[in-house]
Amino acid sequence: MQSEEGDSNMILFRRTARMKLKIAVAVLVSALVFVFVLYYINTGRNPMVEIKGRVGSLLAKYSNNEREDGSHEYLTRMTKTHSTPNPLSAAKQSFKTDLVDGMDVSGDENRLSSSEGNDAMKGKPSDHELGHIQLFNSKPDPRRKNALVASDIVDYREGILPNARKTFYREVRPKNQDNEKFTVFFLHGMGLTSTVWINIGTFQILAELGYRVLAVDLPGHGNSDNENIPYSRDDILGYMTNLFTAFDLHQPVFVAPSKSGEYAMPLLMAYPNILRGLVAIAPSSTSQYFLKDYEKLLVPMLILFGEKDPTMLSTSSLDSLWHVPNRKVYMIRNATHACYVDHPPTFHKLLLEFLGRLDKGVLHP
Repeated sequence: MQSEEGDSNMILFRRTARMKLKIAVAVLVSALVFVFVLYYINTGRNPMVEIKGRVGSLLAKYSNNEREDGSHEYLTRMTKTHSTPNPLSAAKQSFKTDLVDGMDVSGDENRLSSSEGNDAMKGKPSDHELGHIQLFNSKPDPRRKNALVASDIVDYREGILPNARKTFYREVRPKNQDNEKFTVFFLHGMGLTSTVWINIGTFQILAELGYRVLAVDLPGHGNSDNENIPYSRDDILGYMTNLFTAFDLHQPVFVAPSKSGEYAMPLLMAYPNILRGLVAIAPSSTSQYFLKDYEKLLVPMLILFGEKDPTMLSTSSLDSLWHVPNRKVYMIRNATHACYVDHPPTFHKLLLEFLGRLDKGVLHP
């Protein structure tokens, strides 16, 4: 009798345990479904697709570290299709592509005059081929900086803004400001400074074409203050508005690579009409906003990323910025995260085309 009673208790225990396990699994599945549905309602994104994209980007970080060398650069233009926007891994396969031969000319590029036009813009100095980002971080190329200082066409200056967290800046503008075009304001990515825009030739090209060019060392970088760094969104927004006041900016074009998205995106979302245009180069902080926020943005946007970007910023930023109505997206072949450093001529070509359309008042980039 005791044996039979023990067997019955064991059977009852097992049934109860199985029932509790089923209930726990059901609760867990229901909770996951609820979270996924809530995420989709708030962001408009398929959470499974996003998880897959994040995992794919993480795997690519370890499996795609080699950089292919070649005599040509290629540009992949992303054109809109009827399909649902996908992360980077799917984007590489889902869009029509146009290949453009790489541009290579020889000669001294220290002085780029507007009369040289596109031929000068297409130049590709040998130092760009070294592929070491740190070479563009420490200090400006003395040849390029001296050419700006000695120019009889543009004025170059640099200094510290005491009322904007002691931010270091560089500025170039035409000596004859009557014909000056709008301002192009350059931020920079993690580990870089405003130096990069001099060393890859961007300052020279834009300044001698009539643009006012500004670049800053963001707080904690380069010659800017390393202690008074804004972290919260409100602090960052306050910092950016101080820069607008200090430089007397009126609808500039922002160029925001990588981590500088932490500064550009809060400003754009808080003041959607404050920019004439935005050049977003795999920027950070895009996933902090709802897709409906991007759908309301009317600012023309040029979106760039490298084909071999090992970070997850290309995936997350493309997934968000794809919903901006007035945008064009380009993938630069054989380029990594800092695609503008890998292939300056291609970057400059796309940038000048974008600025040219804005200068003519063309709404679409």
